[in-house]
This record gives sequence, C-alpha cells and structure tokens, in this order.
Amino acid sequence: MLADMIHRTTSVLASSRSLLARFMLVFAVLAGAAACGGGDGAEEVARATGPEALTALRAHVAAIKARPEKNAETIEVQHQLVAFAGTGTKATRSRDEAEQLAAELWARIGAGEGFDQLVTDFTDDSPPGIYSMTMGAPQPGVLPRKQMAAAFGDVGWRLDVGEFGVAEYAPGVSPFGWHIIKRTR
Repeated sequence: MLADMIHRTTSVLASSRSLLARFMLVFAVLAGAAACGGGDGAEEVARATGPEALTALRAHVAAIKARPEKNAETIEVQHQLVAFAGTGTKATRSRDEAEQLAAELWARIGAGEGFDQLVTDFTDDSPPGIYSMTMGAPQPGVLPRKQMAAAFGDVGWRLDVGEFGVAEYAPGVSPFGWHIIKRTR
C-alpha cells in the first residue's frame, strides 16, 4: 500500500507546477499513511525498509523544509544522531548505511516505537540528546541557535511540541549526519 501511495504521489508530483504544492502533497500522503490508526497504512510504514523507507524519509525532509518556522523565542528538542565515518564522530558505517538506518529508525518512530529507547540504542551522540536553544541571548543551559548545526534549529523551529522531524546530512548545514528530532518544548 505504501509503495502504491509513493508511486501515485511521484506521478502527481511530476505534473505539478508549484514546488510548495509538491511538498505539501507528499507530506499529506505520508502523514495520512502514518495516522491510519493501526490500519494497513500504519503497518506498512512500520515495515518500510530499503527504497521505500528512503523515499518516505526524503519526502518527509522535503515537507519539513517547506514549512514556515514557528514563532518561539526558545525551544527544547531531543535528538538522535545517525552519523557515518568521517563526520568527526565514532561512527564507522558508510554514508549510505547511515541514511538507510535513519530511514528505518524514522519508520519505527512512525509506527510508535519509543523514541527514548531508540535514542539510547542508536544515537551517535550522548543520550538523552536533549538541548534547549534560543533565538535571543544565551541563558544558563540554553544555547544560542547559531551555536548549533544550522539544520538542527531549522527543523526544531518548524515542529510543533511533541512532533518529530528529520534534518538530513548536508556538509554546511548538518555536517554530522542525520538528526531525528523531537520538539519537547
């Protein structure tokens, strides 16, 4: 079912003129699949592996980038880093393996698996990976947004409290790998 939805979405996207409309359509289709309330769509998201999981992850990243940022001075996020060899971490996996792992973890989160446990088991950063960021002056325990990898704040400020998002690897914006992020405040 998920593969059919992705194929239909891709066909519609190819004929769409507006980039924003493309992102919104993909997001709506994937959100609908994940929110099926335990029906076939949710189960398929949970089983997504390989190309299907990568397609779903990449569509989500595009949809998050298309959203406007929330108007908040300070936010708190929890994140899971999926890094690869050469990013300044202890990770030894390849870049392709890291992206695949991020996609599979994203599918597991979408299926309702516990984020805290996934962070503990899989992060290439220090668990629990909770950070507070501010747009304003630094405060005790709150880092200025500009001190973090740019994609980290870019995703965090686009999420609602309790929502998850992914920052993809990009050398100048997210140089450590993929960040799976949950906005907690």
